[in-house]
Amino acid sequence: MRIQEVCRKTGLTKKAIYFYIDQGLITPDRNAENNYLDFSEADVGRLQIIALLRQYNVPVGAVEELFRYPSMTNFYLHRQLADLFSDDARAAFRRLRTKRLNYQKDSFLSILSCYNKGKGDDGNETD
Repeated sequence: MRIQEVCRKTGLTKKAIYFYIDQGLITPDRNAENNYLDFSEADVGRLQIIALLRQYNVPVGAVEELFRYPSMTNFYLHRQLADLFSDDARAAFRRLRTKRLNYQKDSFLSILSCYNKGKGDDGNETD
């Protein structure tokens, strides 16, 4: 199978596919007549798995280890899920902290505004 068809089936770019070849994640044969890469269904299947794992930010090194040690799949997937949840928790905490700081700032400005309404330009109270 030619690379254009592989791109269509996997949703990956040629650049990504060449990267995964360089990393040794797939090893397509070369056609002896024209020196083109000839991808097997197994190569396409591996690339589909790679694409799915990369969507969930699984590092290429971990993908390589998953292919090398398939019995460790549960371990890697659980670790990745924990990292994703941890990232989500940190992002939620940052959103809450920002919201709280904005609320505090708005409250402070409101109090300051009320305080300054009773002051003249020179800072002294007016009647």
